[in-house]
Amino acid sequence: YGSFIVGLDDDTPEVFPQIEEFVLDAQLRVLVTNRSLRDALRRGGRREDVTGLPLAEAIPDLPPAMVSSYEELLITGRKQTTVETLHLGDSVLTLETTKAPVFENDQVVQIVTSMHDVTDLKRAEEAHRLATLGQVAAGVAHEFNNLLAGMMAKADLAANTSDDDLPEFVKRACAHGAEVCQGLLAFGKPSEPCREPTYVEQVMEAAISLAAGRLQDTNTVVRRAYQTEGERICADRAQLGQVLLNRIINACDAMSGVGKAGGTLTVGT
Repeated sequence: YGSFIVGLDDDTPEVFPQIEEFVLDAQLRVLVTNRSLRDALRRGGRREDVTGLPLAEAIPDLPPAMVSSYEELLITGRKQTTVETLHLGDSVLTLETTKAPVFENDQVVQIVTSMHDVTDLKRAEEAHRLATLGQVAAGVAHEFNNLLAGMMAKADLAANTSDDDLPEFVKRACAHGAEVCQGLLAFGKPSEPCREPTYVEQVMEAAISLAAGRLQDTNTVVRRAYQTEGERICADRAQLGQVLLNRIINACDAMSGVGKAGGTLTVGT
């Protein structure tokens, strides 16, 4: 790490000038900054020369949670990679941040931080997510139309006969509608990642349900080939669902030119 720190000096050409880098000591004071960070601070109307200043004073725009993460790293000595949102002047940046400890006698004496601006990438991902959400919304409307049509048919039948199955049918239809709504909410409003034991098949079925309209529009038949039923993985259910839904919709789009016969989408574990 010593040579890396020297590499931040102005006399040494920067290999990755688009990456903002700085080094902190064990008291979280700034030791070294690279040119990209100083340029970013200047563009944000902040002081460029921050050497010797405490981190919170050198870059006052840093989120409190990010400052706290440095204190945690001093204790654990574990490298961290996170995505942070930074308000710098009038700009809002999304940064992929890596914090790497430097040890001396088994103690963290310095922390090297690299911040890569991924704002454009995140915007592109958000635009793709919203486009997919539009397709999903159309599928959900189609799904609800089917539910309402089924309930109306049952209601008409009950009006002319003694159909004891009507209450249970309505309950099942409402429960299914609630599941579809929950899936749409999870996709439309991403939450903080939360990894937990998850049944992949359940997430897949929820994604298939959300994509029902798109599957029907493209005459796509789903073939299930589950081999790990009953087994769980540690994953974020919402994020996994988004990935699976995107794959299903992409597959539908790819097979939309197959013709009236459509295609077969095989999902398996």
